[in-house]
Amino acid sequence: MKYIAALTLCLAWATCVQAGASLKDARKEWLEGNYAEAREMYETLAKDAETRHAATLGLSRAWESQGEYDKAQNVIEVLIKGEPKDADLLARQAELHHLRGRFEEAEKTAQAALKADPEHFLGHWVLGQIFRDQGQIDKADEEFVWFIRKSNKVDITDPDELRLVGLAGLERARYRHLTDQYQTIIDDYFNAAFAKNKLYWPAEYEVGRVFMDKHNRPAAFKAFERAMTINPLAAEVLTCKGQMAASIMEFKDAEKYANQALRVNPRYVPALCLLADVHWFTNEMDATLKTLDKARAVNPRDESVLARFAASKFVLKKNDEFQALVKEARKNNPKCYTFYTDLAGLLEQRKLNLEAEKYYDLAVEMQPKFPEALTGLGMLYMRGGKEAGARKILEKAYDADKFNVRVFNSLMVLDHLDKYETLKTEHFTLRFDKKNDTVLANFMAIYLEDIYKELADQFDYHPKGPYLIEIFKQHQMFSGRVVAVPDLHTIGACTGPMVAMVSPRDTSKVTKLFNWNRVIRHELVHVFNL
Repeated sequence: MKYIAALTLCLAWATCVQAGASLKDARKEWLEGNYAEAREMYETLAKDAETRHAATLGLSRAWESQGEYDKAQNVIEVLIKGEPKDADLLARQAELHHLRGRFEEAEKTAQAALKADPEHFLGHWVLGQIFRDQGQIDKADEEFVWFIRKSNKVDITDPDELRLVGLAGLERARYRHLTDQYQTIIDDYFNAAFAKNKLYWPAEYEVGRVFMDKHNRPAAFKAFERAMTINPLAAEVLTCKGQMAASIMEFKDAEKYANQALRVNPRYVPALCLLADVHWFTNEMDATLKTLDKARAVNPRDESVLARFAASKFVLKKNDEFQALVKEARKNNPKCYTFYTDLAGLLEQRKLNLEAEKYYDLAVEMQPKFPEALTGLGMLYMRGGKEAGARKILEKAYDADKFNVRVFNSLMVLDHLDKYETLKTEHFTLRFDKKNDTVLANFMAIYLEDIYKELADQFDYHPKGPYLIEIFKQHQMFSGRVVAVPDLHTIGACTGPMVAMVSPRDTSKVTKLFNWNRVIRHELVHVFNL
């Protein structure tokens, strides 16, 4: 009886706590990733006329965090029937329409929100995103600049509003090449939002995303870790950590993070795209397409999803279906820049370099001011050994985005290579540091031709070349040449027509002796295969 009484007392206490919960308590639970608890609190608070409005908005976000998008929208629609001109409810409804790719409904509802309140932050943000995703960049820019003007007029203290100003600033920085603004945006808006509320992990998430997009992995990792300290179940952060893992070919970690995110939100489109990328890398095409089907069911207009479908149909040689997807993407957005950029990157992974170059070029043609496709094309040229062409493209990418670590590093490597000597043989062009590796380069030139003859006879294949062989006196420059960041844990690499290798004389990073002729033979086999 004592145990039953104690249990009854505990349940009664929990009920009292639930009944006495405030909006602040519910939001705290939501920010900390206790989504079910937050939902229960919001549902209780929504029964009270005084807290119904704010609680319904909170409840909608709690449902969204777990992928219950229909329920997230339903609770808004129920309340909006009685308050049809409420700007908060209309803007939230528009946000959910945009999330599902329902652009027409989203635009109509966002406009209604701004008619009710011309100064509504979320209304302007959603409308800007809709214009952006339909290729109306100038109209989108008008919405984004509204945030900058607003922040110059009033002191913004709400963390959600500070975050939206920061996001709008990022859009303008990207479009207007205001690369000196990135750190300012981080400090003045995202960090300021976090300072207002130490539980506001979305601010740290946005900081991490900025650094991740610019390939500053250490800074991105720190920001994501700070966010996960507050909310270990943030699907958004888990997905970004997986995307960082995938970017350096650590696909086991990428799959782990994707699955963790999907356990929290089974319908989170970026996590589904990440899992599809894992299957794509391992050539599990059925699994790739099944995963993309789930993402497309959420948002049939998402360009990243359509690009992955198109890449899959391309490699499966289903040209009619591929062309239909291209047509669909262009119908949704006549300037479907993200579609072509993602498509090019996926095809490049399969070493379909000519096709990748074609789609990077199309992306650049559609949005010449955006840096991502320029960066992708420049890196493609680097991997293809087309260094002169790469420099021209990467300089344009650098002008568009000086914050990008990989672009900066690649240009630094090209400047480093300008000081190297060149030695040409029948099938190879060797680049090397004259003071450090002249003897090695002369020996290697002879050895390369010997290996070439041996492999050509073995494979019954005589590629013309010339193939670029670069011997780097410093491991840091070798790593920068291959992956454009300084932490590649190997001493030789082949990207197709180009082989890079660390000089055996570099003792700064290479602490163990290695047999250079075994390394170069191994990489030359890759040249023939690729």
